[in-house]
Amino acid sequence: MQKCLYISLLFLLTSASELFAQNEDVKVTVKPMPDSAFIRSFDDYLNLTLTYNTHNLQYRMTDADDVKFIFSPNEIYETEICLAYSFLFVKYTFSPKFLDINNNENIKGNTNRDDIELALSVNRFDIDFEHCDVTGFYLYNTKDFDATWQPGRPYILFPDMRVKQTGGSIVYNCNKRFSYASLDGGSEQQLKTAFSFLPTLYVYYFRMRDADTAVKQGEDEYTKNWDLNLCLPLAANFVFAKNWYCGVNAGPCIGLDMISSTLVDKADKQETQKQTFASIGYTGRVSIGWSNRKYFAGIDGSIRRYAHIANGDDEMEKRFYNASIYAGMRIAAPKFVKRSMDWLKRFLPFD
Repeated sequence: MQKCLYISLLFLLTSASELFAQNEDVKVTVKPMPDSAFIRSFDDYLNLTLTYNTHNLQYRMTDADDVKFIFSPNEIYETEICLAYSFLFVKYTFSPKFLDINNNENIKGNTNRDDIELALSVNRFDIDFEHCDVTGFYLYNTKDFDATWQPGRPYILFPDMRVKQTGGSIVYNCNKRFSYASLDGGSEQQLKTAFSFLPTLYVYYFRMRDADTAVKQGEDEYTKNWDLNLCLPLAANFVFAKNWYCGVNAGPCIGLDMISSTLVDKADKQETQKQTFASIGYTGRVSIGWSNRKYFAGIDGSIRRYAHIANGDDEMEKRFYNASIYAGMRIAAPKFVKRSMDWLKRFLPFD
């Protein structure tokens, strides 16, 4: 009996060792999903988009006595019609008077704004160039200087304050399975949840002037500065249901503010002061949308804020924000459009 037990155990051990040896020879190969499983491209379609948006900026200054000035232009609401094909697009923008939203000049003053923008997407780089000229600001925190001020009453106005900004940004998408273009348009659709890192370099030149000071004080001040910001947001595009997505990104910003201030008095004498400061801030964006093969729609909002502290006390802060709601459709491109684009791409240094 004991001998039979030994023989049985030996048989089991031998069988188990052969089984494990066979399992070691078995290789399980899992094929990675192709990139097309994450992103659907519609570059071969004409994308027609109708967008209603607002974008604005604020300049916040705090002196050594903790007195804060918040300058802002009157918010402008715009309707934009965009026709895009491949990497080219044409936009037409106007302000809808029938909504009666922009008719508050009696409270916040009149703001004139001119924008020129050019955007280009090359491989995983998104490049944006912009020139903006804004005239007419109001004091956002008027109540801090007028205790009797109530909502609905006119703000303190700076109708001749003018800011010109010229520059742009370069965004690099570190994950080719993450669709940056799908967050606010119809050229691509995110099919599966993806994550990415989106390092973004902003380079802008600002020229600020309040022409009215020449009348009130007999002197005119020009402020010119170069702002360099490197933002490092982490991004996620969650596909939480069929054709539905929610994109979120946020991260810190570091940079340099190089400022040159020139004071011109009645005798036309100039005094210029140049300073360079380190700046810190943050950026954030939220997008929610729906898209199928023919139609798309969504809501998109973003903010970027950075500031520097001068001489240990004075603080200068800039805020830029944007909010938009859009809807669009994709149309089969006419043959002559495709042929023209194919001909043009032969002369371009990128695919």
